[in-house]
Amino acid sequence: MDWYSVLVSGHIIGTALGVGGATISDYLFFKSVKDGKITAGEFSFLKAVSKVLWLGFLILVFSGLGLLFLWRLNAGAGELVFSSKFLAKMTVVSIIFFNGLLMHWKVFPLFEAGLNKPLNSEGFSKKIPLVYSTGVISIVSWYSAMLLGSWREMRFSYPVIMIFYVFLILAGLVMARFVVRKIIFKK
Repeated sequence: MDWYSVLVSGHIIGTALGVGGATISDYLFFKSVKDGKITAGEFSFLKAVSKVLWLGFLILVFSGLGLLFLWRLNAGAGELVFSSKFLAKMTVVSIIFFNGLLMHWKVFPLFEAGLNKPLNSEGFSKKIPLVYSTGVISIVSWYSAMLLGSWREMRFSYPVIMIFYVFLILAGLVMARFVVRKIIFKK
């Protein structure tokens, strides 16, 4: 097997771990909050899935850097690096990174401090928009990165791609707010 095949396989594995991890994480979150609280066991599962997400992210980034290096050695990566699709994918991957940091620095400590406490309590309920916003950004971003990487014939400009991406995030936020109000606040 040549280096290109190894790196493409790594890129696919990293993407699969990231997309799968984001999907499972959101599912576990909504399953966990149905009873109005997050238990230590549920929090432990969320942290474990988060580790899988970070592993997927690292594999994705390093295999992507390897692919860029190979393209640069073989044919030059100039055309690729300046394509709208590539720039959009790099923007989305950067958002995945910073959103992941926000989850670890703000959302997980919030969960840990609120273990077995009602999620609709005054202290936690004010921060719920942060919780569901990071979840929406994560899942929309991972699926967007996957589509940007796999859709070979995409010919949209960078602004069009990013406007559609922002639209998906806004739609996801509206849906998440509705679901959270139904599940946590019973409204």
